[in-house]
Order: sequence, then C-alpha cells, then structure tokens
Amino acid sequence: MNDNPGLNVAQLGSNIRKRRYELQLKQQDLANSTYPLSYIKAIEKGLQEPDNPFLRYVSNRLMLTISDLEGGTWPKVPRKSLKVRQEAQLLDAHLALETHQFDKVGIFLGKFKADKLHATLQPAYYAILGETQIELGNYEAARTALQKALELYKNYPETDPLHIERVRNCLGVSYGREQNFSKAVEHWKVCLNAIADSLIQDDRFRMKIYLNLSSSYSQLGEIKQAIVYYREAAIIAKRTQEDSKLAAICWGLGVCYRAEKNYPKAKINLIKGIKLYKQADDNKSVVSLNILLACVLIDNGEYIEAEKYLLEAKDISVQHGFDSFYKNVDVNMAYLYFSLQQWEKAQHYVNLAINQNRQDEDKVNLGYSLSQLGRIKLAMGENEYALKLFEEAIELLELTEAKEAIKTVYLRYAEALESMGRMQDATVFYRKVNDLVLV
Repeated sequence: MNDNPGLNVAQLGSNIRKRRYELQLKQQDLANSTYPLSYIKAIEKGLQEPDNPFLRYVSNRLMLTISDLEGGTWPKVPRKSLKVRQEAQLLDAHLALETHQFDKVGIFLGKFKADKLHATLQPAYYAILGETQIELGNYEAARTALQKALELYKNYPETDPLHIERVRNCLGVSYGREQNFSKAVEHWKVCLNAIADSLIQDDRFRMKIYLNLSSSYSQLGEIKQAIVYYREAAIIAKRTQEDSKLAAICWGLGVCYRAEKNYPKAKINLIKGIKLYKQADDNKSVVSLNILLACVLIDNGEYIEAEKYLLEAKDISVQHGFDSFYKNVDVNMAYLYFSLQQWEKAQHYVNLAINQNRQDEDKVNLGYSLSQLGRIKLAMGENEYALKLFEEAIELLELTEAKEAIKTVYLRYAEALESMGRMQDATVFYRKVNDLVLV
C-alpha cells in the first residue's frame, strides 16, 4: 500500500513509461523477481496501484526522486547521438559473441545495415560478423567479412594497430579451423611482425599469436619452430599467472618434445599440464594428457607406468561419460600391447578404435589407427594385408594437413617395405619423410 491517497495511478504509469523511454530502457529492464514483467506492464497502463516499496525501487531505477516521478518533473535527458547508440548496439553484439550467444549476435547486427552505420563503426561491424561466421563454421563468409573489416580499418590512420591484427588473427583462425595450416601461418606471421615492431603491447594478444603459430607449426611438422613459440607463450603465461594457458602450453610442448624423442622433457611438461588441468577440474583435458603421456612412456619403454595412465584415462572417461575418448584410449592400449608383442590384445583394441573412427569420419585418427593395425598384421606375418592397411592410411592422411601424422605413417610404411626386402620402394617413403621434415 502507498502513503499517498491522492496518487494518480494513470499519470504515474505514464510518467514511468516516459522516463523509461528517455533512458532507452525496456519494460523487461525494470522487471525482477519481486516485480515481474506483467506487474510493470499493469503499472504503466494504470491498471495496478503501486505500493511504497515499488515506488522506492522504480524511482531509484529511473534515477529520480519519488516526488519527481509522481509529478512528472525532471530535467530532460539529451537523446544520445546516432553514433553512440550504434556503438552500444555493437558492444551488445560483441558481448554476445564473447559469451557464444551467436543467435543474439545476429539479432544485434540485424538492427542496422552496414552501409547505414557511422563510417568509423563499419570495420567493427564486419569484424564481429566475420568472427561470428567462424564460430558457425562458415569460413568463406567469415573471410569475406574479415577482409572488408581489414580494408576499412586500414582506411583510418588513427586506427589502433591491435584492431587490425585482431582481424588478421581471425583470418588465420578461419584457415586453421579448415586445417589449412600453411595459409593460417601466413596471416599469423604478419601479426608477429607487428609484435616485433612493438606496435602490439597487449600480452594476451601476443600470447594468442605465439600459441596459434606454435600449434600450427607442430601440425606442419616444424617442431623446433613450434617449441620456440611455445616458450615465448609460456613466459607471458607465467608472468600473467594464466594457468589455463600454461597448461595448454605444457600440452603443446609435450607433443613437440615427443616428436623430437626427448622423452624426459615431454614427460615433465605433460605431468605439469595434468596437474594444472586437475586443479582447474578440466577432466577432458586430463584424459587427453594422460593418453599422450602414456604414449611418451611407451616410446621410452616405461610400460607399467604407461598402462597406469591409460587406465586412469579410461576410468575418468567412463565416470564422466566421455564416450568420444574411448577410441583414443583403445588405440593407445593397442600401441602398448604391440610394444609388449601381445598381438591378439593389440589387435582387439585397435579394431575398436578403427570402428569408432570410421563412424566419426575422423580421417586423421582413422589413418593413424589403420597404420597401427598394419604394424600388428606385419608382426603376425600377414604382409600383404598389412601393406593394404598402410596404403589406406596414407590415402586418408594425404587428404589432411596433419603432417606429423603423415610423417609417422610414411615412416612406418617405409620400415614395413624394408622389412619385406622392397628397399627401392622403401627409399621413396624415407625420402618423403625427409621432405616433410625439411618443409
């Protein structure tokens, strides 16, 4: 109940609506758990008599005294300029993008046409549109928008270089998501030049570029270069105390050191990564690193410890319902039993992985799994079948840019051919391995 018996309910509702319009608020912006939207609508229509707590709440929300709200007397709020309103809408779109609400991004951007935007806001519009298209998997559309943003940003001499390089980074990401790592690296190298020229001081962005380059160089088989950039990223992650980034860097370094057969360093980094992911309660990453660490241990002949990490990965996957991880555990259980020369067990596990990879249409992991079965069949004396498996694996992997996986399978095939006395054919694939290393 309110303390003003002479209160004009209809006029009050009109005043609330008028003030709300001035502040560019929606009815929903005034609603809360105590005063739902239906209550606000009834108040504004003069159908509901407000109580004193509501008058205190709404006057505070509308930045007025109760007497000013009741009397309809307050200084006018200057209407925001078109540019300011458009900036606010673009900020809403950006926040929706950051929180992965891509449908909302479309709603916010759809409130205006790009050519009707204030000229200085058009590059931001295209940048947000391009990044959203990347997240939706529309890479060509993304690149069209991002190139437009890049062109527009360059037209303004006052543009912060960071805005330009963020767009260029997104162009790299669009290619990286398509596993076109060579093209992605071209864009990230330009970002790197801006960093080297001290045009970019933002630590987070610098670390992002180092990580993008390192992961792509790793995929391209340029391991030493990848390690250089992972180390640069690690320096920033430690300084800024970003443990999640540091965990990812440890993961990448583990992959690289394994490729270089530096098993002690690989083991140190992977164990550190597992510890950081456990602290963050990121169980999927813990499973992935357990599997990778098991591979490193198998490579180094530490079979008992490797089995422990694989079984832990399986237990966590079952506990949390991570079905997609089973095939990765299975193929590496096969690798473990292959290394122990237990052919039947190895064959059982690798077949489980192959079936799942075929179902998932996962070319990289299917190719790797087929090559593992090829090694098993070769050890069991089924030479011709083994060669067919290697050839199918190579055919699949050559459709991708996963050069480290391709190099591994080329090497396995060359070793298989050599073991069968086909040295001339084996030499062809040894040369292919060397060509990939020298890229």
